[in-house]
Amino acid sequence: KFYLSTERHGEHVTVTNFALPTEGSLVIKEQFGARGGQQIVVPVNMLTSLLKHTKGLTMAEVKDKFPDLIYSESTNWEKVFFKKPTELFISDLIPNVKQEWRLLVGGNKFHNVPEVKYEPIENMFNENLVNSLKDFVDFIDLPLGSLDLFLTEDGKYGLFEYSVQYGFHGANPQFIRQIHLDGVAKVLRKVQK
Repeated sequence: KFYLSTERHGEHVTVTNFALPTEGSLVIKEQFGARGGQQIVVPVNMLTSLLKHTKGLTMAEVKDKFPDLIYSESTNWEKVFFKKPTELFISDLIPNVKQEWRLLVGGNKFHNVPEVKYEPIENMFNENLVNSLKDFVDFIDLPLGSLDLFLTEDGKYGLFEYSVQYGFHGANPQFIRQIHLDGVAKVLRKVQK
């Protein structure tokens, strides 16, 4: 689940998704482009206090006020945590994540980005998982974009999120160009039908 952070004039910052989270911990990160940094793990009972008392503070100042929370290693401590609550993305913490992958989708092709190595998903995962991912991409009609896949310690796969865009690093420009062309071709084939 994910939650929306809002702010109303004269009121405290509130968090809502038809109901407040009731147990466990949450992950708070930037709404866009978190890239694994600027993330804080906060117990549900501390969420309102954290949001109420950290608006406009740098991450270093937030950590000084709330030293017992968990902060991502790649945090920029000089960066402001948030100026407006709508800059934040809040989701339930999945505590037992063992491994993560960014899967790039281009047409009917999936590509994986562990470090700077790109591999077709058929080379990395079993046939059932590959077919499930392809079915999901077809269901959400994603001709070009990315899926953030994870594996838990107990062997279960899940998706953190999907997007109609993706970041890439250190890739051959022709490789990235081909992913885009494959995505465009899939859209054109669908329009022609």
